Amino acid sequence: MKICLRELSRILGAIFCGLGLVQPSIASESNSITWAIYDLAPSYFVSGTPTRQTLGAGIGDSLLKQVIEALPEYDHKFSVMTVSRIMAEMRAQKPLCTLNVQLTPERAKVAYSTPLLITPGPQLVVKKRMLAQHQDWKGGVSLSSMTRDATLRGQYQAGRSFGKKLDEILHSPANVGLKSNSSASALNALRMLDRERADYTIEYPELVELSVQRKDISDNVTTVPILEGTPFIDSYVICTRSSWGLATLRRIDAELRKLAAKPEYRQSLERWLPEDEVRIHRGDYERFYRTRAKTLFCEATCP
Repeated sequence: MKICLRELSRILGAIFCGLGLVQPSIASESNSITWAIYDLAPSYFVSGTPTRQTLGAGIGDSLLKQVIEALPEYDHKFSVMTVSRIMAEMRAQKPLCTLNVQLTPERAKVAYSTPLLITPGPQLVVKKRMLAQHQDWKGGVSLSSMTRDATLRGQYQAGRSFGKKLDEILHSPANVGLKSNSSASALNALRMLDRERADYTIEYPELVELSVQRKDISDNVTTVPILEGTPFIDSYVICTRSSWGLATLRRIDAELRKLAAKPEYRQSLERWLPEDEVRIHRGDYERFYRTRAKTLFCEATCP
């Protein structure tokens, strides 16, 4: 009985796959990274379908370019997603990574992580007119006290994390005033405040400053420190919690250790910070970069 060469190859391939000797899908997956990008400036500036050549000048854009260049053995792909969608995809064990996000206990259950940056913590955002009416707020505001006041209308973009302490306040049963809005983007939440459809929101000061500069919102909006907050928030690279994700994040972690010693790494964030922020907290930033440049966080395993 004659068997053509194509049929013989198909039969042998089926046999070897059954024996575990050929795993084309796994091999292909292991050499590819899908980077999930969320549309939130100044972390990412998304315009159309992102490619390696069209990544913007944001904090995440810049760092992602550096990581991609350091990992030439991978096929790098891109997908624009909300943060909520990213986490849903990771829960479904889809092989992807994302860069410059907060790490929450819920996210740690579905993703491996390694430190990327420290960034200024989120602040309360209000109209200047309201701040003028509450002179005692200028030195800082208690978010837990504000959220207990049902007469003050607060909202924020759903699915985001603002650090452990503030997240606890947001999700506390005592919070009756500051509500998540699943239909609002970060910019929309600021615009609703600017148009007095809300009294306050929470946001990172670099995003507020950028929105004012781009005239997306008026300069009648300002930020106030949150007393329960911290000066800095830790930012991470995360990959799906799987054997693929662990192996991939170990490679990323090793390259971040090298990249953190370079000026380009520091400039990715600092170009978007107010001069006073960099000057006042220079020592804090430098300590982080030194630690990042000498530490393999995933040497044995990832947290």
